[in-house]
Amino acid sequence: MVIRIAYGHTSALLEGDAEKRTERAIAAEVGPVNLLKVGHHGSNTSSIRELLDKIQPQFAVISVGRFNRYGHPAPQVLTRISQEGACLFRTDVNGAVSFYLDGTRLTEVHWGRERVTMDFLPRWIPRQEAGHCAALQ
Repeated sequence: MVIRIAYGHTSALLEGDAEKRTERAIAAEVGPVNLLKVGHHGSNTSSIRELLDKIQPQFAVISVGRFNRYGHPAPQVLTRISQEGACLFRTDVNGAVSFYLDGTRLTEVHWGRERVTMDFLPRWIPRQEAGHCAALQ
């Protein structure tokens, strides 16, 4: 299942186990999103350039187990997401992470850690201009 959630000026694309075929089908229909939940645990069968270029995610989350036997996430996927300029979170590195969209801002919460709030202007800001990753480091 793939679902795009939009609320006010915030949006997320949740890809589940989507792979290249599904991503090609939705790439023409979906626009920019603030948050991408990367498909198929970061497998190289997902996160195609065509989709990433279209959605221009500001943030990306890869849900993946530490030391998984499949070697996820794939280095090629990490490279493609990095080249898009998205701020990346990985559950194997960062632990459980939650994002909340309230229509005007996206709030990211690490369970059991500090809460970080990121404000977005009412218009779409290209990721390179937003400064979102710098604010988190």
